[in-house]
Amino acid sequence: MFRVTEYMNDYVQVEVTKTIRIGGQYRISASWGYAGVEEGIVEVVGILSAYDAINIEDKDISNMIEEFKRISVDNLEGTDKDTEQERMDTTIWVVYKNIVTKHEIGEQYVFPLEEFVDHTSQQ
Repeated sequence: MFRVTEYMNDYVQVEVTKTIRIGGQYRISASWGYAGVEEGIVEVVGILSAYDAINIEDKDISNMIEEFKRISVDNLEGTDKDTEQERMDTTIWVVYKNIVTKHEIGEQYVFPLEEFVDHTSQQ
């Protein structure tokens, strides 16, 4: 769903509403910025609050989240680094598995909600 927020002769600005659901299937786009993200179909298997992400018992998911945070923050400096650290510490995390990709089917990954939304469309 979307709504037009501004229309001019040379552009249109829209606001898009998307619902991410556990069990939902989405087409994910390949990413140059995130190694390992290949185009295909994924299914959401979990949605974690910032608190749940810190306290998750699944060590594989916990390690992926910590590695994602470390890489995101370590590549920046100064104020940008502080802002990114705060964003990583307060974001909602989406856990998904591959349904149809070049990667092994069923393999799980995590993305901060913002990146998941940016890289996916409804199936």
